[in-house]
Amino acid sequence: MKRLRIFWALLSMPMIGLVTGCGTESPDFRVNNVYMEKISRELDVKFAGQRQEDVYTALTAMFGTPDLPVVTGGEDAGVSDVLSVENLHLAAGPVIKDYEAGKGLYRQHCAHCHGVTGDGYGPTAKFLNPYPRDFRMGTFKFKSTPVGYRPTDDDLTRIVRNGINGTAMPSFKEMLDSGQIDAIVDYVKYLALRGQTERSLISLSGDYGYETPEETTETQAELLSKEVLVDEILGAIVEEWTSASETATEAEGRDPVYDFSSPEFDQSELDESIARGQQLYYGAGACVTCHGPTQLGDGQTTDYDNWTKDFFGEAAKVADAELLDAYLTAGGLPPRNIIPRNLRQGVYRGGRRPIDIYWRVKNGIDGTPMPAASSQLTDDDVWDIVNFVLSVPYQSLSQPADMPEFVRDRN
Repeated sequence: MKRLRIFWALLSMPMIGLVTGCGTESPDFRVNNVYMEKISRELDVKFAGQRQEDVYTALTAMFGTPDLPVVTGGEDAGVSDVLSVENLHLAAGPVIKDYEAGKGLYRQHCAHCHGVTGDGYGPTAKFLNPYPRDFRMGTFKFKSTPVGYRPTDDDLTRIVRNGINGTAMPSFKEMLDSGQIDAIVDYVKYLALRGQTERSLISLSGDYGYETPEETTETQAELLSKEVLVDEILGAIVEEWTSASETATEAEGRDPVYDFSSPEFDQSELDESIARGQQLYYGAGACVTCHGPTQLGDGQTTDYDNWTKDFFGEAAKVADAELLDAYLTAGGLPPRNIIPRNLRQGVYRGGRRPIDIYWRVKNGIDGTPMPAASSQLTDDDVWDIVNFVLSVPYQSLSQPADMPEFVRDRN
């Protein structure tokens, strides 16, 4: 009874999202069994029965369902500064016959790869390399903010609009208008907020006891309170997102003497910058360690991304048969090594503009072994590396070898 009173109080709080509607049975969000397995091993607790039920009852009360998303307590936590009700309405729910209505955008365009839950486990996920992004950690690779910080709206919009070159992520700029893209971006942030909250709740619930009825009642009174769910967990997560634009790495831009389209372009200046960048690539920049001596991406090929290492802890443990079996049984996708970019191909997943390459070098790539540039490197050094990287695909070594011309002899 006390538990019900707690949730009635929670549900009476201001919420952002859809609170009306009817229709067919809504699909469920997938339980994060992989993270529960991780925490159960770390804390030696079992996520079953009342403990698991409390976590997911709280999540449903806070975030609703795929057809009827809400963010309970969102006004108190400042969620309206992160996403809008109107955009959730456009992106959520099933795809309807009237495509012109523009509803169900996420499920129509995104769920087959990223999954209804945003866990990167849609029906096509196993067949894609790289795997689709799992939004639940709130970690995104290609952005203007440093490692460990959330992306800005512009970062996410750019990815949806332009796609990710060299992957299955397509461009939607010819398919969706700007309002629809904004709706998908907001829904992705909603899934990230929900996923981050889920992880926090799982971790926190592992610290509480459920051994006796008295202990369970005491746990529920604290764990399921507004102070914990909204003020402590959701509020902190929302703050990370609202401050994203403040953490974006600013750059004055590439010197116009390096820009072919600028009237100030100077080939000799560019050549000198490329030469300096090449020296940094092999030296203080330490790029050679991963991208290899000939920029083929073969410096190291045995590491994993952070979505894999979140469970295993370190790359070497992926080879542990018992741990791997537990990971796969819990629903993890088979681990794959993350291979550094082959710079000679000229395929840049985060964008090919000079500023895009600058952000990759300056900030690093979140969720991957790609680190931020050393603090010993100046901005000019970073731009020299950018100029070198952009020159590599045009070097003679990058061009295909001359193929022999086969001509059939005629009698």
